[in-house]
Amino acid sequence: MRRFGALLPLSVFGALLCVLGPGCDGRRPVADAAVAEPVAATLRPGDLALDFVSAVDYDTLRIEVDAFEGLAPSEAALERLVELLSARLDKPGGIEVVRSSELPRSLRAPVYDAEQVRAIADAFRDHHSGEPDAPRRAVIWVGYLPGSGGLGPEGETALGLAVDASSIAVFPEAIARSSPRSEREAVETRVLVHEVGHLLGLVNNGAPEQWPHEDRRHAHHDRSPACVMYHEIVPAAPGERSGLEAVRFCPACEQDLFRLGGRQP
Repeated sequence: MRRFGALLPLSVFGALLCVLGPGCDGRRPVADAAVAEPVAATLRPGDLALDFVSAVDYDTLRIEVDAFEGLAPSEAALERLVELLSARLDKPGGIEVVRSSELPRSLRAPVYDAEQVRAIADAFRDHHSGEPDAPRRAVIWVGYLPGSGGLGPEGETALGLAVDASSIAVFPEAIARSSPRSEREAVETRVLVHEVGHLLGLVNNGAPEQWPHEDRRHAHHDRSPACVMYHEIVPAAPGERSGLEAVRFCPACEQDLFRLGGRQP
């Protein structure tokens, strides 16, 4: 059975991260990094991990963001994403975020499945990996959509989806409904980074583990509650980092990215 990525809230102060994209079976990254869009849309999260992490075939990364009116991403969330990726990925040409399209209201829906998100990405994304004018640039598409990504196995509302090898969705309305106002920006940042993390092959889904840290009860998630790839959002304990500073990859994930061709931790 095919499974798609989802980030699922448990309660106001906790969220179950269940970003299980198709291909969460520990497959290795595609060896031919020249696989171009729209072929990449038929691949699974983690299949193009090598393209996004290393500089072998692509030495720059563009993150294209399309959003519905009124659902623009937090600038702080995007900045934190770029900060974390710049520290871990080998992209000497740089990592940039571009705002591309404002998505039309006619596409508004209360719930989106992976196929619907993929259709929006196919229709509105302007940039793809390996384009003739930028053959050394990899591209990730991020859609900020209304509603939610449906329900999880226990009836939880999905806050995000990783739908294929290069596309994710974030659902800010669902984040707002499930999080206290003071926590929304941090939750959005965690959703965004977590979903992108699965495109990078984490955990054990394209970026092989260098030492065991996958939570076997929650496949392709980290054991550590301090890691952004943990399955659940939990409040920081006294004395621990909080807010956007708490959104980070753990040392085990950093080592996996390094071994796949990323920067040395």
